[in-house]
Amino acid sequence: WSRSSERSSGARSVAVPPIRFEDRLFVATTDGRLFALALDSGKKLWSRRVREGIESALLAPSSTPDSPGARLVLGLATGEVRALDPIEGETLWKVNLRSPIRGFQSDGRRIFVLSKDGTVHCISAEDGSARWKHEGVGHDPPAPLLVGSSVIAAARADSVFAWEAESGARI
Repeated sequence: WSRSSERSSGARSVAVPPIRFEDRLFVATTDGRLFALALDSGKKLWSRRVREGIESALLAPSSTPDSPGARLVLGLATGEVRALDPIEGETLWKVNLRSPIRGFQSDGRRIFVLSKDGTVHCISAEDGSARWKHEGVGHDPPAPLLVGSSVIAAARADSVFAWEAESGARI
């Protein structure tokens, strides 16, 4: 199948790589639209307009019995992190970290966010509440890496940082 987003003016393009969840595919465009498409047909299931630019996207799965259900998480140019229900597209929570979002990783219970100002944030996947944060990773660093129970971030100044995912303690 093939699909063009409605009212496509030719100026719109895909902002981040598509994300798959069960029988759905999520596509975010550079003009701030998010589409949920049926994976087998391309049929539009829902769409949402996000005024702010979508810088990154992630599916935070439900990985443990005590974790919340899956969340579709968007990182916006304004520094907002927004979690959506991947089935209905409704906003579950949002939090503003005050710097554009560079990228993130999730273990299902927590979301590890790296903002362009070089701050690593650990927030709850359930409600977006802050768990811990570390500043000074460097200006505009790449997305963090989750390895087992560790969060790793590389700085532009040839430095690598590692923290314990649960507590934020430096390893």
